[in-house]
Amino acid sequence: MSIENPLFRQATQPLLSPRNVYERFGWTQNPFPHKPGVIAESDDPRLNGTTYREDIRANEQKEFERLFIGRDRPFSVGFLMDYATRRGRGIGKSAFLTHQRRRIMTDLGNRVTNGTRVIFAAYVAPPGEGRCRKFWQFSRRIAEAFSEQRITAQAVWRLRAFTGLIPETVLAAVGEHPEETIGDDKWLERHNVNIFDLNETVFRQLRRLGVGEDVAKSLAYGGSPGLQQAESEWRQRGGELVFDDFVHLFRAAGFNQGVLLVDNLELLVLHQNLRERSSWAEDVRHYFVDGPHESSRSGFYSLFLTIHPYVQELLVPHWVRAGLDRFCPIGGKMANEYTVYFHPLPDKAAVPFVLEYLEKSRINPAERGDLRPFDQPSLAEGLKLARGLPGELLQLLYNVVETAVRENWNQVGAEQIRQVHERQPPDESDEPEEGSPLEPAHVNLLEAEGDE
Repeated sequence: MSIENPLFRQATQPLLSPRNVYERFGWTQNPFPHKPGVIAESDDPRLNGTTYREDIRANEQKEFERLFIGRDRPFSVGFLMDYATRRGRGIGKSAFLTHQRRRIMTDLGNRVTNGTRVIFAAYVAPPGEGRCRKFWQFSRRIAEAFSEQRITAQAVWRLRAFTGLIPETVLAAVGEHPEETIGDDKWLERHNVNIFDLNETVFRQLRRLGVGEDVAKSLAYGGSPGLQQAESEWRQRGGELVFDDFVHLFRAAGFNQGVLLVDNLELLVLHQNLRERSSWAEDVRHYFVDGPHESSRSGFYSLFLTIHPYVQELLVPHWVRAGLDRFCPIGGKMANEYTVYFHPLPDKAAVPFVLEYLEKSRINPAERGDLRPFDQPSLAEGLKLARGLPGELLQLLYNVVETAVRENWNQVGAEQIRQVHERQPPDESDEPEEGSPLEPAHVNLLEAEGDE
């Protein structure tokens, strides 16, 4: 039957594969991302943070390890301070955080702790549009990260392995995809494991540790506790779930520490009114430092917050009022002990940084190390025009490559870099904020009094 309504039309033939216009440069694609930034769930290595040069941020990584890895009792709270721009854009902090998460989770901290501890790292990015102003919303985002990154699942898999109910021969066959083996009841049943006894054993162990009955049952039987809870339930016991129940789970599974890598803190702080900022700071102290919860009693979680100067100025009075400056100063000389400072890339970083992207798009691997059509002066000029910000450099080079293809350039020198840069729209990331940065937020009194 033929339907003439264009609403239902379908293509009459498959789309043709476009010609590879980057082939003459020896690339499979434009090596640079069309929208700089990290999308951790993407399959594209240009976007998901896997294109990364660890040596470029070696000093920052060493400081991160000093705060949270290389001490008997890691700090409960620390900061990643973005000093590139007041609003903190494009310096590479998201790529740094996702790299730290990836290298820790590869072997659960075996290499970074020299085998002395079992740790996990979760990347936590608050949603925008003011949807994470309250601490219970922040707690829910942590729980979502645990689920999305399979951290709670890994803990349950470890508990299953430690019960003694799964033969060693079966454990040896788990492989690199545990969700398809030890995490799959049917797979275990095919290997003659009594699933009822296994799940009941895990359930009873969690209950003995004080985990709530509903949470323990959900965990033991393969659920994701909390993710389907209503907002009212999260307000009432979201803190208990994340900072008591989950900590009991992780510790029972043999984890010694959980590192929470919190990106884009401004998406939380800038939407808060004054009362919400003060309340949020109080809750940070309550749940991470000295409150009556398993998380603070055991010092299990380490909270790594990414900030920049404008957010720092907004948080300082509330941080001090909550007494957090005694445990983790956010300003002043002592703040250096709790802060990893992120500065723009030095000139010498331009070539290795760009090469990492070029290598991922090579048609011929034998051409590794070849900068063409760029050269060192052109990349140095690009980094200078980008103010040392990796994000701005990637955006500039993406546009340079597209221009080179369109205008049939064979070489890209410093002059070509400047030409393309002049055509780009002005960057607004360093425009001054309207009014004083410490001007009190306009408070909706009805909102401030309710919705706690």
